[in-house]
Amino acid sequence: MNFLKLTEKLNQLYKCCLIFPPDFLQPEIESYLSEKKLQYIIPEETTKLLEILKRGNLFIGNDSGPAHIASMLGLKTFIIFGPTN
Repeated sequence: MNFLKLTEKLNQLYKCCLIFPPDFLQPEIESYLSEKKLQYIIPEETTKLLEILKRGNLFIGNDSGPAHIASMLGLKTFIIFGPTN
C-alpha cells in the first residue's frame, strides 16, 4: 500500500505507471487504482517488461529482478529494501 500512496503523490507532478506481475493484483487493489486514476501495466512476458522499462526515466521499487534490470538499462533507480537479512 505504501507504493500506491507514493505513486499517488508523485503522480501529481509526474507521469507515473505501476508495474505488476501477472496474477498479482487483488480486486480491492484494482478498485483503488481505478478510483485514484493510477496507471498500471501487467507485462505478460519479459520482453514486454524490457520495452516498458526502456521508456522510463526513473524506477522506484523493491529489491527485485525488475529493479536490477532497470539499473542495468541505465535508468535512475531508487530501490527500497525490506526487513530481511
